[in-house]
Amino acid sequence: MTTAFAADGRLVLPPFFPIGRGEDAIWGQLLSIVFPTGCFAHLPWAILHRPWDTRRFWPGEVLRSAATADIPEAVCSLMADCHPGPASQDSLQAVGRHLSDLATRNLGEFIAYLREKKQAGSRRKIAFLQTRLGWPSLPESCRRDLRRYIEILTERQNDIMATIPAELLYGRDPLTAAELFQSLIGHYGRLLHSWSELLAFLTKSEAVAEVFGAQGPGGAG
Repeated sequence: MTTAFAADGRLVLPPFFPIGRGEDAIWGQLLSIVFPTGCFAHLPWAILHRPWDTRRFWPGEVLRSAATADIPEAVCSLMADCHPGPASQDSLQAVGRHLSDLATRNLGEFIAYLREKKQAGSRRKIAFLQTRLGWPSLPESCRRDLRRYIEILTERQNDIMATIPAELLYGRDPLTAAELFQSLIGHYGRLLHSWSELLAFLTKSEAVAEVFGAQGPGGAG
């Protein structure tokens, strides 16, 4: 989780997906694609998360998640087919081109591709959960929930409502939500493709002075 972390900035690191929760999950997968030989270290510190109020899941929330998708799940599934090779600036641009190309498809093709990714992800999740059902020490209540979760995953993996991120479905019909998601994917793809050039531009002193004025970023110019 990126509430508190450090990153080696000697190489150009990609930007976060700009909306929704779970953007750190998207960023982590993107790093594994762009820097396939990169390393991650757990530091011997932690931050205590102790909110003032008591937080609980909604009744049925766990099972509801089996019948839906969310933004990080959907974005990660779309990036999974991109294998640009050794780490370089071109790798980030390759992921950007891949996402941008998806945004140029007609809406029906985009939804079909998104459904295909959802089905593949559901099959992997079902296989994983079925191995958990084999644990002899698993409480019967957990076993019952697992069976029901697998049933819902199996039943809903072809449903368009389980394919489009649920966050975008509030107040929108499925096609409008799918169109919005495709647009977001296109914007993020273009951002990734231009990211290195954008950072290079902003690090030039002349460019900073032109954007912020003679007094720099903190000035009133």
